[in-house]
Amino acid sequence: DIWKATVSVNPGRNTINVEAVDMVGNRNTASREILVYERTVIELIIDNPVPIINGEPGDALDHPPFISAGRTMVPLRFIAEAFGAEVEYDPATRGITIELDDMTIAMQIGNQEVVVNGRQHTIDAPPVIEEGRTFVPVRFIAEILGATVEYDATTRTVKIVRDRLP
Repeated sequence: DIWKATVSVNPGRNTINVEAVDMVGNRNTASREILVYERTVIELIIDNPVPIINGEPGDALDHPPFISAGRTMVPLRFIAEAFGAEVEYDPATRGITIELDDMTIAMQIGNQEVVVNGRQHTIDAPPVIEEGRTFVPVRFIAEILGATVEYDATTRTVKIVRDRLP
């Protein structure tokens, strides 16, 4: 026969075990693993300091995202920490280190060279400091952290989406 059931799952790995017994006592079992991802959605509007995180307004940023030389620049620490990364800044070298899961990213203010897990990359615009905050090109930081980026030119909204297993 056909049957269905509603099963509660949590973010992460879930194992569903099913045992079916017919009217004469025959038994059959099956086990399946289900992965449930957590989604983080960040929306930033150019020149607007209020971010939207998972549909809810967040605390105002010290300085809003902006466009410079055709590149959309976003606050590095805000984006990285929203995804669960740790960010360190060394004022002596103007160096920035980001750690997320098994990834380490090293960059320096004003330098287009970035090192990701020991491999050198060149980004299209260097990190800059505005009002005491570090800004980087949105596409670079989002994609290197495993997110996707959409830009709506009519509303000047950047949408960053990252799915991950907790």
